[in-house]
Amino acid sequence: MPGPSPETLEVIRQAEADPEGARQALFDFGRLTGWPPGGIPPIPVGRGPEAWRIALDKYPPSWLGIAWAKVERKYPVTLAKLETQTPVAEGDTPESQARKEEAEMKVKPTVGLEPGFYPVVITEITETTSEFTDKKTGKVRNVDQFVFQFIVLDDDNQETEAEIRGYTTAAWGLRSKLYKWAQAILRNRCPAANDEFDTDLLLRKRADIEVVPNSVGNSKVENVYPFRTMSAAPTDDEEDPAPAPKAKQPVGALPF
Repeated sequence: MPGPSPETLEVIRQAEADPEGARQALFDFGRLTGWPPGGIPPIPVGRGPEAWRIALDKYPPSWLGIAWAKVERKYPVTLAKLETQTPVAEGDTPESQARKEEAEMKVKPTVGLEPGFYPVVITEITETTSEFTDKKTGKVRNVDQFVFQFIVLDDDNQETEAEIRGYTTAAWGLRSKLYKWAQAILRNRCPAANDEFDTDLLLRKRADIEVVPNSVGNSKVENVYPFRTMSAAPTDDEEDPAPAPKAKQPVGALPF
Protein backbone atom coordinates (compact mmCIF):
# COMPACT_ATOMS: atom_id res chain seq x y z
CA MET A 1 0.00 0.00 0.00
CA PRO A 2 1.55 3.39 -0.99
CA GLY A 3 2.51 5.76 1.78
CA PRO A 4 1.47 9.41 2.20
CA SER A 5 2.25 11.79 -0.65
CA PRO A 6 5.01 14.40 -0.24
CA GLU A 7 2.31 17.07 0.15
CA THR A 8 0.65 15.13 2.98
CA LEU A 9 4.00 14.54 4.69
CA GLU A 10 4.67 18.30 4.59
CA VAL A 11 1.27 19.03 6.19
CA ILE A 12 1.99 16.42 8.89
CA ARG A 13 5.31 18.12 9.64
CA GLN A 14 3.53 21.48 9.95
CA ALA A 15 0.92 19.98 12.30
CA GLU A 16 3.64 18.45 14.47
CA ALA A 17 5.37 21.84 14.65
CA ASP A 18 2.14 23.67 15.57
CA PRO A 19 -0.44 21.17 16.91
CA GLU A 20 -2.64 23.85 18.47
CA GLY A 21 -2.79 25.73 15.18
CA ALA A 22 -3.77 22.51 13.40
CA ARG A 23 -6.51 21.80 15.97
CA GLN A 24 -7.90 25.32 15.60
CA ALA A 25 -7.87 25.12 11.81
CA LEU A 26 -9.79 21.83 11.85
CA PHE A 27 -12.19 23.23 14.45
CA ASP A 28 -12.87 26.26 12.24
CA PHE A 29 -13.52 23.93 9.31
CA GLY A 30 -16.07 22.04 11.42
CA ARG A 31 -17.74 25.30 12.45
CA LEU A 32 -18.07 26.49 8.85
CA THR A 33 -19.49 23.16 7.65
CA GLY A 34 -22.06 22.79 10.45
CA TRP A 35 -20.20 20.29 12.66
CA PRO A 36 -20.81 17.28 10.38
CA PRO A 37 -20.84 14.01 12.33
CA GLY A 38 -18.26 11.53 11.15
CA GLY A 39 -15.52 14.14 11.23
CA ILE A 40 -12.56 14.07 8.87
CA PRO A 41 -10.83 10.73 8.29
CA PRO A 42 -8.90 9.42 10.10
CA ILE A 43 -10.42 11.40 13.03
CA PRO A 44 -13.96 10.29 13.98
CA VAL A 45 -16.05 13.12 15.43
CA GLY A 46 -19.58 13.43 16.81
CA ARG A 47 -21.97 16.31 16.12
CA GLY A 48 -21.49 19.74 17.65
CA PRO A 49 -18.58 21.95 18.76
CA GLU A 50 -17.97 20.16 22.05
CA ALA A 51 -17.65 16.77 20.35
CA TRP A 52 -15.25 18.24 17.80
CA ARG A 53 -13.14 19.88 20.49
CA ILE A 54 -12.88 16.65 22.51
CA ALA A 55 -11.94 14.60 19.44
CA LEU A 56 -9.33 17.06 18.19
CA ASP A 57 -7.71 17.25 21.64
CA LYS A 58 -7.55 13.47 21.78
CA TYR A 59 -5.59 12.65 18.62
CA PRO A 60 -1.85 13.18 17.96
CA PRO A 61 -0.51 15.91 15.63
CA SER A 62 0.30 13.40 12.87
CA TRP A 63 -3.39 12.47 12.64
CA LEU A 64 -4.32 16.16 12.59
CA GLY A 65 -1.95 16.64 9.67
CA ILE A 66 -3.48 13.75 7.70
CA ALA A 67 -6.97 15.16 8.32
CA TRP A 68 -5.96 18.68 7.26
CA ALA A 69 -4.29 17.35 4.08
CA LYS A 70 -7.62 15.75 3.20
CA VAL A 71 -9.43 19.05 3.81
CA GLU A 72 -6.99 20.93 1.55
CA ARG A 73 -7.43 18.35 -1.20
CA LYS A 74 -11.20 17.90 -1.15
CA TYR A 75 -12.67 21.20 0.11
CA PRO A 76 -10.91 24.13 -1.61
CA VAL A 77 -14.07 26.27 -1.71
CA THR A 78 -14.64 25.91 2.04
CA LEU A 79 -11.00 26.80 2.73
CA ALA A 80 -11.37 29.93 0.61
CA LYS A 81 -14.36 30.92 2.76
CA LEU A 82 -12.36 30.24 5.93
CA GLU A 83 -9.70 32.69 4.77
CA THR A 84 -12.32 35.46 4.55
CA GLN A 85 -13.88 34.75 7.96
CA THR A 86 -13.75 37.45 10.62
CA PRO A 87 -11.28 36.40 13.36
CA VAL A 88 -12.75 35.33 16.69
CA ALA A 89 -13.07 38.38 18.94
CA GLU A 90 -10.81 38.59 21.96
CA GLY A 91 -12.47 36.97 24.95
CA ASP A 92 -14.72 34.79 22.76
CA THR A 93 -14.23 31.06 22.63
CA PRO A 94 -14.64 29.29 19.27
CA GLU A 95 -17.81 27.70 20.69
CA SER A 96 -19.39 31.05 21.65
CA GLN A 97 -18.40 32.55 18.30
CA ALA A 98 -20.04 29.60 16.55
CA ARG A 99 -23.27 30.16 18.53
CA LYS A 100 -23.27 33.84 17.54
CA GLU A 101 -22.82 33.00 13.87
CA GLU A 102 -25.55 30.38 14.05
CA ALA A 103 -27.95 32.95 15.56
CA GLU A 104 -27.05 35.47 12.86
CA MET A 105 -27.67 32.89 10.14
CA LYS A 106 -31.18 32.27 11.46
CA VAL A 107 -32.21 35.90 11.05
CA LYS A 108 -30.51 36.60 7.75
CA PRO A 109 -32.82 36.22 4.74
CA THR A 110 -31.70 33.65 2.21
CA VAL A 111 -31.58 34.83 -1.37
CA GLY A 112 -32.21 31.93 -3.73
CA LEU A 113 -32.13 31.51 -7.47
CA GLU A 114 -35.26 32.07 -9.48
CA PRO A 115 -36.89 28.89 -10.82
CA GLY A 116 -35.38 27.83 -14.12
CA PHE A 117 -32.41 26.14 -15.75
CA TYR A 118 -28.82 27.22 -15.07
CA PRO A 119 -25.38 26.21 -16.38
CA VAL A 120 -23.10 25.42 -13.43
CA VAL A 121 -19.75 24.02 -12.41
CA ILE A 122 -19.30 21.74 -9.39
CA THR A 123 -16.65 23.25 -7.12
CA GLU A 124 -17.03 21.14 -4.00
CA ILE A 125 -18.72 17.97 -2.73
CA THR A 126 -18.93 17.50 1.02
CA GLU A 127 -19.98 14.34 2.83
CA THR A 128 -22.19 14.77 5.88
CA THR A 129 -24.83 12.97 7.94
CA SER A 130 -28.33 14.32 8.60
CA GLU A 131 -31.17 13.18 10.82
CA PHE A 132 -34.52 12.33 9.23
CA THR A 133 -37.76 11.40 10.94
CA ASP A 134 -39.80 8.63 9.35
CA LYS A 135 -43.31 10.06 8.89
CA LYS A 136 -44.93 6.65 9.33
CA THR A 137 -43.04 5.31 12.34
CA GLY A 138 -41.78 8.55 13.90
CA LYS A 139 -38.33 7.01 14.28
CA VAL A 140 -35.27 9.17 13.71
CA ARG A 141 -32.54 7.78 11.50
CA ASN A 142 -29.19 9.07 10.27
CA VAL A 143 -28.69 9.34 6.52
CA ASP A 144 -25.30 9.86 4.87
CA GLN A 145 -25.45 12.65 2.30
CA PHE A 146 -23.35 14.45 -0.29
CA VAL A 147 -23.65 18.23 -0.50
CA PHE A 148 -22.87 19.60 -3.99
CA GLN A 149 -21.68 23.18 -4.35
CA PHE A 150 -22.88 24.51 -7.72
CA ILE A 151 -21.51 27.82 -9.05
CA VAL A 152 -23.63 29.40 -11.80
CA LEU A 153 -21.84 30.22 -15.07
CA ASP A 154 -22.47 33.24 -17.28
CA ASP A 155 -22.99 33.29 -21.06
CA ASP A 156 -19.22 32.96 -21.56
CA ASN A 157 -19.07 29.98 -19.16
CA GLN A 158 -17.26 32.06 -16.53
CA GLU A 159 -18.08 31.62 -12.84
CA THR A 160 -20.45 34.17 -11.28
CA GLU A 161 -21.26 35.08 -7.67
CA ALA A 162 -24.48 33.05 -7.79
CA GLU A 163 -24.36 29.63 -6.15
CA ILE A 164 -26.64 26.94 -4.79
CA ARG A 165 -26.26 23.66 -2.96
CA GLY A 166 -27.75 20.36 -4.06
CA TYR A 167 -28.18 17.23 -1.95
CA THR A 168 -28.11 13.50 -2.63
CA THR A 169 -27.84 10.50 -0.38
CA ALA A 170 -24.55 8.63 -0.44
CA ALA A 171 -26.27 5.58 -1.92
CA TRP A 172 -24.87 4.47 -5.30
CA GLY A 173 -27.15 2.35 -7.49
CA LEU A 174 -29.46 2.38 -10.48
CA ARG A 175 -32.30 4.06 -8.60
CA SER A 176 -30.23 6.53 -6.56
CA LYS A 177 -30.17 10.28 -7.21
CA LEU A 178 -26.36 10.29 -7.00
CA TYR A 179 -26.17 7.78 -9.86
CA LYS A 180 -28.62 9.77 -12.00
CA TRP A 181 -26.74 13.01 -11.41
CA ALA A 182 -23.41 11.34 -12.21
CA GLN A 183 -24.84 9.91 -15.42
CA ALA A 184 -26.01 13.35 -16.53
CA ILE A 185 -22.66 14.93 -15.70
CA LEU A 186 -20.21 12.23 -16.85
CA ARG A 187 -22.41 10.69 -19.56
CA ASN A 188 -20.60 7.74 -21.20
CA ARG A 189 -17.71 8.05 -18.72
CA CYS A 190 -19.94 7.37 -15.72
CA PRO A 191 -19.00 4.21 -13.78
CA ALA A 192 -21.54 1.40 -13.76
CA ALA A 193 -24.05 1.15 -10.93
CA ASN A 194 -22.29 -1.95 -9.57
CA ASP A 195 -18.82 -0.36 -9.67
CA GLU A 196 -17.17 1.70 -6.93
CA PHE A 197 -17.68 5.46 -7.26
CA ASP A 198 -15.59 8.40 -6.09
CA THR A 199 -17.24 11.83 -6.06
CA ASP A 200 -13.88 13.36 -7.02
CA LEU A 201 -14.81 12.37 -10.58
CA LEU A 202 -17.46 15.12 -10.50
CA LEU A 203 -15.30 17.98 -9.22
CA ARG A 204 -14.89 20.90 -11.66
CA LYS A 205 -17.33 19.24 -14.06
CA ARG A 206 -20.03 21.35 -15.71
CA ALA A 207 -23.73 20.58 -15.98
CA ASP A 208 -27.18 22.13 -16.24
CA ILE A 209 -29.42 22.21 -13.18
CA GLU A 210 -33.12 22.80 -12.73
CA VAL A 211 -33.99 25.04 -9.78
CA VAL A 212 -37.49 24.92 -8.24
CA PRO A 213 -38.98 26.23 -4.96
CA ASN A 214 -39.20 23.76 -2.10
CA SER A 215 -42.09 23.35 0.34
CA VAL A 216 -41.15 26.50 2.29
CA GLY A 217 -40.36 28.68 -0.72
CA ASN A 218 -36.57 28.38 -0.78
CA SER A 219 -34.69 27.33 -3.90
CA LYS A 220 -33.60 23.73 -4.39
CA VAL A 221 -31.92 21.71 -7.13
CA GLU A 222 -34.57 19.43 -8.60
CA ASN A 223 -32.69 17.81 -11.49
CA VAL A 224 -29.27 17.72 -13.13
CA TYR A 225 -28.79 17.53 -16.92
CA PRO A 226 -25.84 17.34 -19.32
CA PHE A 227 -24.12 20.68 -19.81
CA ARG A 228 -25.89 23.17 -22.09
CA THR A 229 -28.74 20.83 -22.95
CA MET A 230 -31.33 22.82 -20.99
CA SER A 231 -29.61 26.23 -20.74
CA ALA A 232 -28.57 26.86 -24.32
CA ALA A 233 -25.99 29.64 -24.62
CA PRO A 234 -27.37 32.76 -26.35
CA THR A 235 -26.48 33.45 -29.98
CA ASP A 236 -25.56 36.78 -31.55
CA ASP A 237 -29.21 37.25 -32.45
CA GLU A 238 -30.98 37.36 -29.08
CA GLU A 239 -34.43 37.03 -30.62
CA ASP A 240 -35.56 33.74 -32.06
CA PRO A 241 -36.00 34.11 -35.81
CA ALA A 242 -39.55 33.85 -37.03
CA PRO A 243 -40.27 30.48 -38.64
CA ALA A 244 -40.09 30.49 -42.41
CA PRO A 245 -43.45 30.18 -44.15
CA LYS A 246 -44.20 26.68 -45.37
CA ALA A 247 -44.26 26.23 -49.11
CA LYS A 248 -47.51 25.08 -50.58
CA GLN A 249 -47.46 21.43 -51.48
CA PRO A 250 -48.61 20.40 -54.93
CA VAL A 251 -51.77 18.37 -55.08
CA GLY A 252 -51.05 14.74 -54.37
CA ALA A 253 -47.62 15.39 -52.83
CA LEU A 254 -46.62 13.33 -49.77
CA PRO A 255 -46.28 15.38 -46.53
CA PHE A 256 -42.53 14.82 -46.01
